[in-house]
Amino acid sequence: MTPVILVSGLLGSGKTTLINHLLAQKPSHERWGVVVNDFGPLTLDGALIDADQVVEVAGGCLCCSAHAGLRQALQQLRRHDPTRILIEPTGLGHPDTLIDALRHAPGMQLSKVISVVTPAQLTPERWRKSELLRKIVTLADLLVLNKIDLSTCQDRKLARDLLETLPQPPEVVETTRSRLALDVALAPPHRPLRLWPATEGHATRSPAPHDAALTGLLEAWRLEEDGLLSVGYRFSADTIFSRPALRALFEQTPPLRAKGLLRTGRHWQLLQWTDDRLTLEDYAWRADSRLLVFWPADRRQDIAAFEAALDGTARLKPL
Repeated sequence: MTPVILVSGLLGSGKTTLINHLLAQKPSHERWGVVVNDFGPLTLDGALIDADQVVEVAGGCLCCSAHAGLRQALQQLRRHDPTRILIEPTGLGHPDTLIDALRHAPGMQLSKVISVVTPAQLTPERWRKSELLRKIVTLADLLVLNKIDLSTCQDRKLARDLLETLPQPPEVVETTRSRLALDVALAPPHRPLRLWPATEGHATRSPAPHDAALTGLLEAWRLEEDGLLSVGYRFSADTIFSRPALRALFEQTPPLRAKGLLRTGRHWQLLQWTDDRLTLEDYAWRADSRLLVFWPADRRQDIAAFEAALDGTARLKPL
């Protein structure tokens, strides 16, 4: 399997410069290939990249009209037996569609998603208006906050504060002129479960393994503290949950509080159960499904019934 790194980002964020910095640090015995995509009828970025093999795909975004071009480009690169492949889509491309395509590309393994944005781009106003920006940020394993030298302290603070509001914020590295260290770029993705944030004033104890037989379950934990019992579940990305069944579940066996990122079709949704009300809203995510449920400690007997009903909402279907 050839490892593939997807480098996404808005127009002008510094994607091409970042790829060139990584290529300059490439071990001499390795062969790297690069796929470059431009929206128009010709590409310019390919001429700016110094790689062992560059394949340019023009005439549309890799995520939609140029999808066939992506498959052909990957096949062409594989003939040269590359050690690694980097893909730079146009700044208009939606990374979720590309991630799905790469997961099924023969002989390819998507090893990491690196997204490049600037503090000037990552503003609360633009976040509200731009679905593309939200996807680029939330689907990143590593977020490169670039052009720090051209931003103000206030710009950086607003960007950082926004990232802290995300249910699963990516790892963040600040750079000037996209200078990213190779070991940081190639490090395995680290997206820890953000389930048990430290309680203000004291450190939260480590959760214990939780035994549950659920469709697609990868791991589960539980933690009891201050009269509150919390149980966290992580499911495979192939696990699909039924929205109507989830609504019925929370109405029939309501916990105290719940939040999660669950796949309910081809896409994921952010689940919130609070004040006896369930909300589900679209959220760009691809890694897995995650659910955290809070119970009063005196209602621990309800957990088994909740899990039995939860299992009835899930089925397995590959992406």
